[in-house]
Amino acid sequence: MNLVYSHFWVSNNFVQILPDLLIQFLIVLGISLTVYVFYLILIDRKTSWEKALLLIRRSIIKMKSKKSLSVKLPDIKLTKKRSKTYLYLILAFAFLTRIINLGSPSTTYFDEVYHAFTAKVMMGEEATKAWEWWNTPPQGFAYEWTHPPFAKLGMVFGMSIFGQDPFGWRIPGAILGVGSVLLVYLLAKKILKDEVVGLISAAVFSLDGLPLVMSRIGMNDSYILFFSLLSIYFFLKEKDLFSAVSFGLALSSKWSALWAVPIIFVLWLKRTNKFRPSILWFALLPFTIYLLSYLPMFTTGHNLTIWWGMQKQMWWYHTGLDATHPYTSQWWTWPLLIRPIYLYTSSEIGGYVSRIYAMGNPFVFWFGIASVAICAVFSYLERNKKVGLIVFCYLIFFAPWAASPRIMFLYHYLPSIPFMAIATGYVLRRTPKLIFTYLFISFLTFVYFYPHWVGLNIPLWLDKSYYWVSSWR
Repeated sequence: MNLVYSHFWVSNNFVQILPDLLIQFLIVLGISLTVYVFYLILIDRKTSWEKALLLIRRSIIKMKSKKSLSVKLPDIKLTKKRSKTYLYLILAFAFLTRIINLGSPSTTYFDEVYHAFTAKVMMGEEATKAWEWWNTPPQGFAYEWTHPPFAKLGMVFGMSIFGQDPFGWRIPGAILGVGSVLLVYLLAKKILKDEVVGLISAAVFSLDGLPLVMSRIGMNDSYILFFSLLSIYFFLKEKDLFSAVSFGLALSSKWSALWAVPIIFVLWLKRTNKFRPSILWFALLPFTIYLLSYLPMFTTGHNLTIWWGMQKQMWWYHTGLDATHPYTSQWWTWPLLIRPIYLYTSSEIGGYVSRIYAMGNPFVFWFGIASVAICAVFSYLERNKKVGLIVFCYLIFFAPWAASPRIMFLYHYLPSIPFMAIATGYVLRRTPKLIFTYLFISFLTFVYFYPHWVGLNIPLWLDKSYYWVSSWR
């Protein structure tokens, strides 16, 4: 009944069918029944609900019981001290490459005219306008209400410490970008049980251009990436409370964090037969955190009616956006790096120009998609479920965009890149002779493209050398 009503309600432009009081009653009833069902399943062990679910889980465990082919990875001697040294070097590299020239451009660029502008409004005397989609913004800017507010609150935090300037609103995303490099290491090590894979994966991720560019701009992509990875990592560690909190923060940054739900569900199925009440945190905390992220809105005098109206406006925007853009791209082109996107370009002065181009490291991207395919083959032929999980995570953050009705850009591919990096790390781990050659070529490519990613002032001849194919212009 809920599904039928929801479909009719959404497809008919949110027309009101039932009285508000009845809707509120049905919501309370639905929540109560949900909590009761969770109680039956997870706590009251004597009910038939648990028996039914146990049958399902036993069938899954039976499927899992098929023995994987034992594959011994080549021996690589690595002391704990050297491992820590490598990790610190990778993180230092990620930090320096993100912090250099972070305050440039000295004005808003690309979608900062929405996100960073709105974050600054939240700090001013007209903060109430940041939550009112019906307001007319100043020319050249727009109030950003099309995404949940947590990332903008992060920018507010950064500006509160470092000042209301580009460095202030960009530094939180840059720090989270470094944190994402660390999480790639931790996830690879946790899933594949190998220190070397973790180090290689983190190095690969740190050498790609797209995570670098998107962590240096005042948008929400660095936030959703970090907290989605953090949620998955905590769930793997069976710290459900922290996982639920992290997922709530990811969802409060961008709705596409929902793609993490199938991953968490699969990881839950892989656990033992024992039901743990801690899973209930996912029924309570994410929505609570999502609602709390709007607390600054409520302090400006707005109520739940305005909040609900904003959610509907967000839905309409993401399902009905038919705008055009010269750098839009189809989802299937992203792994091939067919259509990157200009974020910023300056005027030519004295034969020099500054540009910021959101694109991946070509060598990392193209080797990466091949690595994902190779890992899929390994997973099937060797019945290697750990490697299969990496491929699944990569696909679940990527493939659902095929059903998206809105215009799309290469940076929507960002959450898949950590798992592409882990797949690359695993393939290289199985072929140790390639590790140094791969990292060396990736590093040279990184150095070559770095000015094009961060907006350094460079001569025109160098800028022209970056467009290897016509679709990159």
